[in-house]
Amino acid sequence: MSLRIFQPSSVLKPYVMAIWDYEDLLGGDNLALSILPDTATYLCFLYVDLLTTAHKEQIYTTRSGLAGFQSFRSDLGGLGKVSGVSARLTPWGLNVFRRGIVRDCAERRVDCRDIFPKYSIVLFKQSDRW
Repeated sequence: MSLRIFQPSSVLKPYVMAIWDYEDLLGGDNLALSILPDTATYLCFLYVDLLTTAHKEQIYTTRSGLAGFQSFRSDLGGLGKVSGVSARLTPWGLNVFRRGIVRDCAERRVDCRDIFPKYSIVLFKQSDRW
């Protein structure tokens, strides 16, 4: 398992607090990882296997997702390697990309394909610079 945390570039800094790049987040043992309640919004993009999240009696399975304000614990799991990139957004960061979406994402996980128009998602990583 590896986790690297990056500070966003000056262009992204008003919207992104931190960027996490992780490889085999669960350590290859297909264990669950519990995430405590959080007021931040997260955008997650996985590049190996799917992620399964149990939250408030719901189970979400996705390759990309948005997690809004959470007042309950979430349990992350997966079948295989959970590897990807996640961005912890500033409180107003998501509204820059899509106005009014923050309230729709509270207490649940939403697949990015359901939020952003097709072909509008562009990775911020270029030449190993964020």
